[in-house]
Amino acid sequence: MANECEHGVEETDILPGILKCAVDHLGLTDYIIKILGITAEAARTYHLPIFCHTVPELRHGSDILDIMEDHGVALENLIVGHSGDVDDVDYLGIAAEPRLLSGDGPFWHSDGHSWNYVGAQGGHHPAAMPG
Repeated sequence: MANECEHGVEETDILPGILKCAVDHLGLTDYIIKILGITAEAARTYHLPIFCHTVPELRHGSDILDIMEDHGVALENLIVGHSGDVDDVDYLGIAAEPRLLSGDGPFWHSDGHSWNYVGAQGGHHPAAMPG
């Protein structure tokens, strides 16, 4: 991963703009926790955001956020993917600290009190969380 972040992906000079990792149906195994940590370290070192694929029905989002935060990733640089596929506000962390979540479409940011749509260019505008 470090080689691709420094020199380019698959013998090109194209550097990654985002890192992707995943927690699938097997959940947070020791191996997956290690991979999340490696991804977090690379993101910090190379100043890259992370998109973490999840299976929202398994509710691992909060654990993923904790692991990434423990490795020094600023939560505004992390998207826990497919979180928008559920409507459980407790799981989504509306009452918790700021979280950045994504479904398969728009990105949403919670400051702990309300939700804002985050546009593709990083611009913010108020919007209602879809119900």
